[in-house]
Amino acid sequence: MTKRLGERFSAVADKTQKVIRSTLGREEYEKVKPEDSDLEKNSLLDMAEDALKVSAKTQRAAKKFATNANQNIKLGAKRVNTALLKSRLARDRKNLRPVFLDDLLPISHIQDTLTSVKSKSPCNMLRIVERDRRRESNIVSRGAIGYWTSAEDIEILNLYIDEAEKFGISFYPELDKTVYYVNLFRKNLYISVNEYFAYLKKARAAELELIASELGAKKVTITLKEYISTVSAKRREAKAKIPRAISASTTYTSEGTDVVNMEIAANLTFSGHDSPREPKLLYFEGESDIEQLIKHRTDDKKRNNLISKTYSFQSSKSSGIKESTAAKIDAALVEMGLDGTFSDEAKRETRTILEYHIEF
Repeated sequence: MTKRLGERFSAVADKTQKVIRSTLGREEYEKVKPEDSDLEKNSLLDMAEDALKVSAKTQRAAKKFATNANQNIKLGAKRVNTALLKSRLARDRKNLRPVFLDDLLPISHIQDTLTSVKSKSPCNMLRIVERDRRRESNIVSRGAIGYWTSAEDIEILNLYIDEAEKFGISFYPELDKTVYYVNLFRKNLYISVNEYFAYLKKARAAELELIASELGAKKVTITLKEYISTVSAKRREAKAKIPRAISASTTYTSEGTDVVNMEIAANLTFSGHDSPREPKLLYFEGESDIEQLIKHRTDDKKRNNLISKTYSFQSSKSSGIKESTAAKIDAALVEMGLDGTFSDEAKRETRTILEYHIEF
């Protein structure tokens, strides 16, 4: 292109000289100095060269502008795609809520309930599940050990069954695809919600048996009595002869409790011994009656030995589960499509008295 422009400007210079010659005439033209003619031609060529330089500079600027524009378009598109990807990943994380090993306390530090590193909250409710292909196909869930769900203000850790044994926790009655709730007295043990109160019944009876054995008892009986309150109303009519009085009637109510269910949890006889040892308490830690019994039996200076005594304990106190918590657990189970009978068992605990009869 530069060459063509040079040729065109050279042709213009030659044509200009011809015009000057025809205008001045031969005689006058011959008076013009050759250098003047050459100067005119050179001036035109210089102008052409300057124009060519400007044209080349313009082309370079245009090319640079186009290149920069193309790069900016690509960079802008890349930024848009990155923003869209981040938005989609954030949405998927929010919806899928994957759990990774780093999201829980390090395995070497786990001695109690599984705990979320982010919220510092214990994972009291645990559901063992199979791996979910739909979740694992999403990039945000790759390498996850499970996922979070929530219901009735309860955070539920859904743990893949092949990952469950890595945490050093125990499952009762066994590890299976079901829902567990932590034993609030032994926090590295998760109990199936279907077996929760049955397990506590056995565990508390076993602890009371151990207490009796360690203290040198000869006989121990553990009885569970479920009570129900009864209210009866009786009408009593009384008539009195008083001035201008009319017959009057009154009613009164009487309340009582009836045993609707009784179960002998343990009835054991020992040989007995006089070397009592202080037992380790779990479910009855802080129970004043038990602590006083242990203190009495392990006191070497006691002057009067205890022969027998019957203690009564509220079962719900040694279960650790409040009725309000049990109701939330039930609601969560129903939301999972499971039977919600946990709160019924919790209510039974509040109506049940544990009687502990011990003889030395």
